[in-house]
Amino acid sequence: MAESYRLRVFFIIRSLDTGGAERQLVTLSRELAARGHAVAIATMYDGGALEAQLAPGVTHFPLHKAGRWDLLRFGRAASAAVAAFRPDILHGYMAGANEIAMALAVRHGGRVVWGVRVSDQPFTDYSRFRQRIFQIGCRLSHRADLIIANSSAGRRHHVAYGYPAARTIVIPNGIDTDRFTPDADAGARWRQQQGIALDTPLIVLPARLDPMKDHETFLAAAARVRDARPEVRFLAIGNGDAPAQAALAAAIADRQLSDQVRWLPADREVRAVYNAATLVTLTSAYGEGFPNVLGEAMACGVPCVATASGDSAEVLGDVGIVAPVRDHDALANGWLTQLAWSPAERAERSLAARRRMVDQFSVAALTTTTEQALRQVMHGGGR
Repeated sequence: MAESYRLRVFFIIRSLDTGGAERQLVTLSRELAARGHAVAIATMYDGGALEAQLAPGVTHFPLHKAGRWDLLRFGRAASAAVAAFRPDILHGYMAGANEIAMALAVRHGGRVVWGVRVSDQPFTDYSRFRQRIFQIGCRLSHRADLIIANSSAGRRHHVAYGYPAARTIVIPNGIDTDRFTPDADAGARWRQQQGIALDTPLIVLPARLDPMKDHETFLAAAARVRDARPEVRFLAIGNGDAPAQAALAAAIADRQLSDQVRWLPADREVRAVYNAATLVTLTSAYGEGFPNVLGEAMACGVPCVATASGDSAEVLGDVGIVAPVRDHDALANGWLTQLAWSPAERAERSLAARRRMVDQFSVAALTTTTEQALRQVMHGGGR
């Protein structure tokens, strides 16, 4: 098939709420459209903050799903969108969306590509519905033409549960290093808005309020650091429902961390948040694929400490510090190590962090590799 062939790709995703996977899709869709491909994104649920960031060349189909059991009307809306766009490829983006892409292909034809964005997940922390979707996905996965995991950990996990190894590949995320850049002035302005002094050490956890993100370990490590470095402040930033917010507030109070730890909802100016941080951390106990927040923070030249969930270690390389999951002592030691760096060492690590993202995890590499994989699906793939 000629390399100039113009692909018609129809992505489907739950929503474009603020999140790493959602930002990746917005970026990938923009870049594919810029290369001349016809790209559409169908969102099951409306109103995501990232909808406004879709490129002009990307067609958006809001499907107005009213709830989990709004199936008939939603199905008609999704089918009408596919019929209007006439895609070559139906590309699901995460569980639920993958299975819907498969169902739409049965009616309309076209190749099916699935996107896997997570790794191991103990379903005891979630509803039985999520476990059921995973089980259905394991059974249907052999009918997909291609499955793209964004992490080696995600591929290993899904293949172990029955996904076809031969058709499950890894394409790491791409970090937009033109958007995520070092900007001390933006960081200083953000600190001023939040009433945080410029010389206050600030550890930031950018993570939604979800069991996999393990805020309990974050708080346990914060308590340890408070005792060693009482001037350090902590910020948990990410969306969560009212019960999750209440649970976090109670946990902060129980550990007597109210003076040290704050929670804020996700900030659209996330680049300024990264640049305001002394270091960025990710404390996930499980489930990470390719953790975008680490790549984005590193692109901003911010040092990172993360637990060994998903491909965190592969993202950090020898630039950051990795702690075992659920080990608050190791996590706290990693934070204290970075906080003790001299200005010269911090500057050197900052440059190395950004260089790693530019050299190894570029948006251009993500787009080219994805484009090649989708062309291969059109050239020879078949269920």
